[in-house]
Amino acid sequence: MAKKAAAEHLVMPYLVSIPCNFSAGPYMGRLLREMKEHKKLWGNKCPSCGRIMFPPRAVCGQCHGVEAGDWVELSDKGTLFAFDVCYYPYIDPTTGQPKPVPWARGVITLDGGGALIHFIEPPDPEKLRRGMRVQAVWREEGRMGEMMDILYFQATEEDKK
Repeated sequence: MAKKAAAEHLVMPYLVSIPCNFSAGPYMGRLLREMKEHKKLWGNKCPSCGRIMFPPRAVCGQCHGVEAGDWVELSDKGTLFAFDVCYYPYIDPTTGQPKPVPWARGVITLDGGGALIHFIEPPDPEKLRRGMRVQAVWREEGRMGEMMDILYFQATEEDKK
């Protein structure tokens, strides 16, 4: 039996940018709008288990589909649950600029419930510790309704003492 010739694959080495918009939906949309217009964080509370969900969701993942309940305003203060300090360059995709090395990010448990991962300043491993109190530093002008409207989290005055 004769072998089939391999098909020749042609390649175009071009980067194609296709601008598009995605709907954030009613839950994430409200959160992003509140961040942009009022510098506020919102979650919602499961009517069955009482869990605070941040970012807000349509249904509770722990209760397997119980529809989300009341909206809850969350603090932009919290506790640093875990962190890592990175010593490799990072190019911020929103600005195209490199983040100075080292840089840090952490898991912040927000007062009132919910958690998020965000940048921590300063990224000094000698000053960062699990359990330290942190607060969001918001972009003052040009907020877009995105998580990067929070520039970073830093130690609060109560933790600096």
